[in-house]
Amino acid sequence: MKYILIIKLFFFIAFHSTAEKYIFESSSSVISNHINISKELKSSILNIESRWTDSLGEYGTSKCNGHILTEYEKISLTVFCENTASNGDKFWTQLIREKDMAAGVGKAKYLNGTGKYQELIGLECPYAVNYMNENINFLKQICDLSND
Repeated sequence: MKYILIIKLFFFIAFHSTAEKYIFESSSSVISNHINISKELKSSILNIESRWTDSLGEYGTSKCNGHILTEYEKISLTVFCENTASNGDKFWTQLIREKDMAAGVGKAKYLNGTGKYQELIGLECPYAVNYMNENINFLKQICDLSND
């Protein structure tokens, strides 16, 4: 009996001492409309539809819209997304990038949420995106959750 308590205590401490992470992965279809202002300056409007899974055991769909301003191969990207989980919970995010288009690294901000996603409001997480082509991309976020 004493050994069982020691083992339980060990697993309890090990579980609670590690930082918890929230992981979000998606694949997206992108439709973009461009205006070439000059050789160096382009404005693009994006409409994105995604399918996703997360580390909370949930899956769902997203619809996003946003804007990219490209100047001398540097981008300023702002995209807003409404994400709907299979259980009906929703959360809204803002994706931001201020780098080279090819870099594919940015920050996601959790703006609002319902159900279990309320706990993510205010969280900012790094994301990376890989492009299969101009119309398909794959995104992954890994967020550190505080144990406070």
